[in-house]
Amino acid sequence: MTSYVLWNNKGGVGKSTLAFHAACTHARLNPEGRTCVVDLSPQCDVSRMVLGGGLNDGEDVILNIMKRKPRATIYGYLSDCHNTVPTQGKWPKIESYLVRAGDERSPKAKKIPDNLYLLCGDFDLERIVDFMAQTQTPPLRGGLAPSGAQYSAALLIRSYLRKFVESITTPTTFFIDTDPYYNLATTHMGLLAADSWIAAYNPSSLASQFAVYRSIEYLYDQTHGLSRLLEVEKRNVPEEWYAANNTRIAAPMLKIPPLSMVVANNAKPYSTSATSTYTTATTLHTKAMETMEYEVRERVTRFNLDPQIVFQTVWNMQRLGHICDYNGIDIRAVRFGVSYTQPDDNTDYRLAGESTRKQVESYRENLKELVNHLP
Repeated sequence: MTSYVLWNNKGGVGKSTLAFHAACTHARLNPEGRTCVVDLSPQCDVSRMVLGGGLNDGEDVILNIMKRKPRATIYGYLSDCHNTVPTQGKWPKIESYLVRAGDERSPKAKKIPDNLYLLCGDFDLERIVDFMAQTQTPPLRGGLAPSGAQYSAALLIRSYLRKFVESITTPTTFFIDTDPYYNLATTHMGLLAADSWIAAYNPSSLASQFAVYRSIEYLYDQTHGLSRLLEVEKRNVPEEWYAANNTRIAAPMLKIPPLSMVVANNAKPYSTSATSTYTTATTLHTKAMETMEYEVRERVTRFNLDPQIVFQTVWNMQRLGHICDYNGIDIRAVRFGVSYTQPDDNTDYRLAGESTRKQVESYRENLKELVNHLP
């Protein structure tokens, strides 16, 4: 089991699209195992892509999954944890919430990898987050015959997704998509469920670049970051936790994931040939990427972390990116000579010509290299 969280403290950097394409590429390159996308955003963008995109009613598929009993979404899993773990020390059955993407998509949708799974997003996610926020840390157990509940409420609710990831018995690689907002409990869940953190930014956006620097501080600063929260709560409440019925809570060990990869997403390529694949970015983007590499290494070193971070580039897919999102297919699924429906006007766009072939091959090599460099 390996888990990756994609996070930046700024939206609009293409993080959900990157999570979708990276997960599909990983699934294709590793057909012997399962690849699972976890959607921790109430916008459900990555779930919509996985379940067929806008063209194939991906949003309706999400709504149908939300209406099942049990509710096979992130909301359903967190709700069941909230109802049984603090009171009974009982964890839900994990497989009840996983869906295989190919089983859920419309028959008219194009095929995606058979080994791609989903812990589906939920448009009502914020409601269960509000309920979980009401959980209070009980007084510590004591006396000659200690009894009752004992746990850190802050850490218990943040451990739910890590427990999900650790409880999967079939070899599975997880790609976790989160909201950009740091203070959300669900963002903390995604970060603490991961073995590695992948930060994505847009080299055209200074705001997204500075958000990566800010994200590093939010995670690793011992005075106010997520590291500080873990340190304080572990010191205040012994890690031998109990539910209200005196059952020992088998909670997972929580730790901050290392920053393993930084992705320059939507980079503009510098093309020297009409037929060869892209290899370098424009001068402006190359400068931004060099600055990012220097600044990130300097900041992680400041927090006594390993500066051996992989820096990757993913080209701007332009029109092809919108077509893939809308049709619910990854870049490795597109075929030359085939027409695909475009968003907004529902007109068809036919993949043809050497320039388009060059673009597609460049994107595919791009994503393959990214997946092959994952720790």
